[in-house]
Amino acid sequence: DGYYPNTIHSFCVACHYSCLTCSSVACLTCDSTRNLTSGTCPCATGYFANNTVCLQCNTTCISCTSLTVCQQCPGGMTISGGGCICNSGQYYSVGGCLPCPSNCSSCLSDIECTGCLYGLQLVNGVCQCNLSSEYLKATVC
Repeated sequence: DGYYPNTIHSFCVACHYSCLTCSSVACLTCDSTRNLTSGTCPCATGYFANNTVCLQCNTTCISCTSLTVCQQCPGGMTISGGGCICNSGQYYSVGGCLPCPSNCSSCLSDIECTGCLYGLQLVNGVCQCNLSSEYLKATVC
């Protein structure tokens, strides 16, 4: 593995670093981080080239050029600052974006708000009624 025979000079020649096995002109197989494509082994989707190895992208990226630069995000996420973030009103949990609690405009989790809907006030990560608002006391709180 990793070599092919040079029949003219009777010795083995190393394959290109990206090939697991090869012939004299092309890769025949690749490791699990690469895809065999027209006799070459570029990094598979979800991996990026780092010198001679393919490294896995950040878990929130579908494809990337480095650990800090996503090229494509899963549904429900957008690229921001090179990474993938959830859309407004959502937070990231293992496997994807989930909606914030109903009284939050933005959040870090299902129990920690970072912004509140109109008329509510943020107190230690929780959106509470703003008791100084007579309208809210009468209609919402």
